[in-house]
Amino acid sequence: MDPVKEFFADLKSPDPSIRFSALSRIEDLTWDDQQQQALRSLIDQEKDPGIRFHMLKVLARLGQSGKSKATAAEIEELLKDPDRDEMKLAIMLESVKRTDAPLVVISLKEANWTSFSAELLPSVLKFLKKFGSFENAADIEMLCRHHDPRVLSSAVEALEKIAPDRLKDLIVPLLVNPNFGIRSRAVRLLHRWDPTEALRHFESMLFSNVESEKQAALFHAYFFPFKQIETLMLRFISMEKDPDLIKKAGLLFMANPNGQVPARLLEARQACVGTKFQLIDNILKGVLTSLYQAKIVKATPEQMLEVLENHFKQKRLKLFIERYSLGLKSGAAETRLKAAIKLCDLVRYNIGEARELIENYLQKEKDEESKARVAQYYRSCLPESPEKTDQPPEKHEAEQQIGLANSIDEKNFTQSFAFAQEHFKELSVPQQVMVLKAIERFGDKKQVQLPTKALKSENSEVLAAAIDCLSVIDPDQLSPYLPQFIKHSSDDVREAAIKVFALFDKQQAIALVEKMLFSVQPLQRKQAILCCGHFDFQSVRHLLIKALKLEGDPENQQQICSLLRSNADEELFYKLYSDLKACKTSRKSLYEELVAAMADQLSTGENALDKQKLYGIAIQKLEEEEKFQSQRQAYRLEKIQQIREKPEKGIVIDAGLARFTVVAYSIGIILTALIWFLFLAPDSNSKLSGVRSKPAQSRLLNKTVMVQGTISYVDNEKRLIEIENSLENKKKYRLKIPESFGKLPNQGEQFHAQVKIIKEGPVLLADMLTAL
Repeated sequence: MDPVKEFFADLKSPDPSIRFSALSRIEDLTWDDQQQQALRSLIDQEKDPGIRFHMLKVLARLGQSGKSKATAAEIEELLKDPDRDEMKLAIMLESVKRTDAPLVVISLKEANWTSFSAELLPSVLKFLKKFGSFENAADIEMLCRHHDPRVLSSAVEALEKIAPDRLKDLIVPLLVNPNFGIRSRAVRLLHRWDPTEALRHFESMLFSNVESEKQAALFHAYFFPFKQIETLMLRFISMEKDPDLIKKAGLLFMANPNGQVPARLLEARQACVGTKFQLIDNILKGVLTSLYQAKIVKATPEQMLEVLENHFKQKRLKLFIERYSLGLKSGAAETRLKAAIKLCDLVRYNIGEARELIENYLQKEKDEESKARVAQYYRSCLPESPEKTDQPPEKHEAEQQIGLANSIDEKNFTQSFAFAQEHFKELSVPQQVMVLKAIERFGDKKQVQLPTKALKSENSEVLAAAIDCLSVIDPDQLSPYLPQFIKHSSDDVREAAIKVFALFDKQQAIALVEKMLFSVQPLQRKQAILCCGHFDFQSVRHLLIKALKLEGDPENQQQICSLLRSNADEELFYKLYSDLKACKTSRKSLYEELVAAMADQLSTGENALDKQKLYGIAIQKLEEEEKFQSQRQAYRLEKIQQIREKPEKGIVIDAGLARFTVVAYSIGIILTALIWFLFLAPDSNSKLSGVRSKPAQSRLLNKTVMVQGTISYVDNEKRLIEIENSLENKKKYRLKIPESFGKLPNQGEQFHAQVKIIKEGPVLLADMLTAL
């Protein structure tokens, strides 16, 4: 990827402020003949008179290279001419000697420079940025509200150099400017005073549904400290579909290489297919080359890539084992059974830790049916299983042949597959699953017919195995079936389907997972957490952090903590430490345990950090954050978004969803419709313009509210507690607590929850949805 080419691409941006900024950024480069010719062709296409003027100035200046510098007297004389040549003046201002600059500033003041044309003003402001002083600040500040985005951005840039504190009062009008390039520049400016809030604004723009807003955010991303935006940029290239934007983001990674980025880029690459896989692969190799050329690493890019791929496999394996070893500790026999079956699959690859876990499970499992099933499956997975044979299946009787489904390996796959295809319906469910897993490991598109037929199976285990198989050998075959599988009653089938759907549209797949992750049903949340394990971490990092704040189920909490621990870094540690200090609920002990474990993890190993320093920086960050709280009200993201909003009548169509609908035609119109109606459609209670809702029979019935207060009464038998709600004028609530919550809190304890009112009266009866 050529940076100069990317800058030229910015000159084609629909946003005039971006085109102007790109031109300002590259005008001082050394131009070859080909680049000058490219600029001339862009001049012919440019319709904005101000930008056209600037382009012509660049070419004219290049043609005058080597000529003597302009004197103060020459500029003063030109300024006095009412019919002066503005292009000539702009070029002369570029070549003023430092010794003559104070006299030129005086001449500009006498000529009332603020009244110059919008075409010329940026050249004057550029001159004042370089040679002006605080005395010019008032005039420059006046132009920070100019209607022309080129003039406005030049004025902001000049004032930022001469008197930056005068820009504080201009932050809000700049953040609500209708031009996205100006907004992005304002966010960059805000970073000077409040980095945390500026990054929130930057994130909002970077993940906007408006293409121009994303373009503007990405353009100004070059001016942020890369370490502070690295996580956001990783998430961006993982989620973004536009190849040009991905390439542009990739330049940031190549320009800021560090030792940790390649592993994260590889994880993002592995979660993609097709063109996007290739794009991120190019970025990854570019970063590895930069690291090698800068002598940050000694290994060649090829050697580093091999090491990273092995490291990635080991990390995924470790996470897989930890995830399902937690499942073995579940109180539900079905969860333990599924976890054991998953771990048995690792036994085939001689993973000793998985074998040890299964043998330990078989000794302790009390559910005899589950135990027998796992034992049988485990035996078939052992490398030294008596069922293994080198003989081809046709040399055995029919009953023996059916038993050979568990013994398929790379050597006998071709012969075994021919038999399995003919007798697939005769095989038991476990044997069908084994055949599909063998095709996943050893097959390709030539064997696609059998797993495609298996998609019609009524058995959820076979369905999940067929989806997993096709996701590896031919994902396109799954497109027409995804809608029904995403809504399937089986958790395993839904998980497998969402995993594949992410290959087609990661944004929408994560939207589905997010909806599940914050469901009132613990099992839905559990499945969503397991789905998160299949995405690259940066895509779901923000969701997992948010989910941990709300999750009340202990098993789900441990699964989230497992995912966070396996991706520990400094930034994540500081975020969790901040959440720990802000936590006022019973989850505090969970946060303390997680933060302590992460500190231990980061302070050991190859790139160990000093634990005391780690905590010291976290405390310092919290203190800085508290300092900004009082001054932040005027420019908080939420406040700025409210100011920008304009009341519009009619139904608003989300641009991202519209794009998804168009793309989804390539994977079936039914898929689009079902995913919309089943997962993404607005709540049936939401108001649509032009549609009158029926008057509610009860003002409070079925309403969802927040309840917080001291527990005044506890009935353990009926699982009821009473609270006087401090959030709602001391109304009294009697809450029904579900069994999944576990032990009831004690009388006198504080309680905070989201509830749904099911009966009105002096004391409101409500179902607890989520404990906070």
